[in-house]
Amino acid sequence: MLKGQCDATTPNAAVNWAFDSVNFKDYQFTNVSGPIWIDDDRVLLGDWVDDRHQATPPPPADPPQPIRPIIGQLFDGVVHGKGWIKLGADPQYGLEAKLQQASLARSSRVSKIYRARSTPASG
Repeated sequence: MLKGQCDATTPNAAVNWAFDSVNFKDYQFTNVSGPIWIDDDRVLLGDWVDDRHQATPPPPADPPQPIRPIIGQLFDGVVHGKGWIKLGADPQYGLEAKLQQASLARSSRVSKIYRARSTPASG
């Protein structure tokens, strides 16, 4: 589900997204949700959406503003993240993510499967 708004005079969209599943580089994230901003120049995810009008992060507010990361599940744990993508001929991107309370045993099993898929057979 996507919910958001778009300004007809300036191409941009502010969206709160919720997906059952998102795949990235052979990893499946589930129950992914959070804010996203899209305009002509960039895509912002998580906390960066609230800071989009500032070149640097804002000073601490009193009281502090709620943190709005992108949240999802991976390896039975919770991922909190934020990121940005600069669009153009030579795109650039940045991502910060934290994985908490994940199953090390599950991540190890999944990583072995992915490594086995990407390793050429010898013979």
